[in-house]
Amino acid sequence: MPFQFTCPYCFKKTFVEDKYAGRTGPCASCGKVVTLPILGANQPKNLSSKTLFVAGQSDSTGLLDSTTAEESQALTTQEPPALFPAAVSTNTFANSGTTSPRDRAAQPPAVVFASQPVDNAPTKRRRYTIAGAVTATVVVLGLVTWFSIDALRSSSLIQTVQDRRNRTQCMNQLSRIARALDTYAATYGTYPPPIVYDEKGQPKHSWRVLILREMGEHALYNRYDFDKSWDSEANAKLFTECPSCYISPAVGANSITSEANYFLLTGPGTAFPGTSNLTPNDITDGKDRTLLVVEAANPIHEWSKPIDVSASGKGLIKMGGCHQGGVAAAKADGQAAWIPDDAPPELINDFMTINGNEDRDPDTFKP
Repeated sequence: MPFQFTCPYCFKKTFVEDKYAGRTGPCASCGKVVTLPILGANQPKNLSSKTLFVAGQSDSTGLLDSTTAEESQALTTQEPPALFPAAVSTNTFANSGTTSPRDRAAQPPAVVFASQPVDNAPTKRRRYTIAGAVTATVVVLGLVTWFSIDALRSSSLIQTVQDRRNRTQCMNQLSRIARALDTYAATYGTYPPPIVYDEKGQPKHSWRVLILREMGEHALYNRYDFDKSWDSEANAKLFTECPSCYISPAVGANSITSEANYFLLTGPGTAFPGTSNLTPNDITDGKDRTLLVVEAANPIHEWSKPIDVSASGKGLIKMGGCHQGGVAAAKADGQAAWIPDDAPPELINDFMTINGNEDRDPDTFKP
């Protein structure tokens, strides 16, 4: 029965016939002189300097009688070349270079018991390379996704912070306007009229121009020609000089500096009915329960144009549109207000009127 032998030098595994157990000779792979192991109870052959066996070669008798003592000594001290590598079909004990022609002719053909193992390293390397590439791709995609989500979250957080900042600044500016209106009333006895008409009944000036000094815009007030209408050639030159206090910070970046975003609430029952000029004392519902001025989107009307928001909702300008979720406003007492989008219309109407005697909580629209 053949048995497997592993060279102790090159670790080449070769199947050999058990009849060669215990013999010595050069390895067919590396050429080092090796001794085949003894199997079971088999006793080793009588090995001498004249009896040399080559691992990976065979003869009919197993004895190389033609080998002289001198040749045997030379072979035992030198590493004889391996005649057949393991990849060759005759990788068991084959013809030795020291065997005589007679012995080689008499020996039977060698039997193939083993072949050189196939080196699968390139396939494994390719497999590992592909697996590594897939893993790297997954990691990169994961990192990209994580950074994208993180960037979106950061962007959303930044946007939320900016929206709140704009809303707060907008309400501060509305409070400033409400206090300027009250200052104007203290100076002239009444709130400024929403619109100043000329002798022909045509709109001439807006309240925004009338309270420029109360808003601290003295230079602009002095340049405005009150003898001419808001859209005259002289006053039209001021269209692009809308005071920043009239522009909502929520739309300031997109503004062409000609339109305002703050308007009076006008119409019957409000502090600006249009039929007469009222005073703060005419507000019997309480100044803390009365809306005076609100913000609104205004993409087409110049800041000095006499136009405002109708409390009935039928005017050219509708309140809101600058902020998400609600409308910034200010009450007659100068306090800011925030009207959520889902606020009941009847509640909003109660805060628009000045003498409706509605029993409402003053903190209803508290920011």
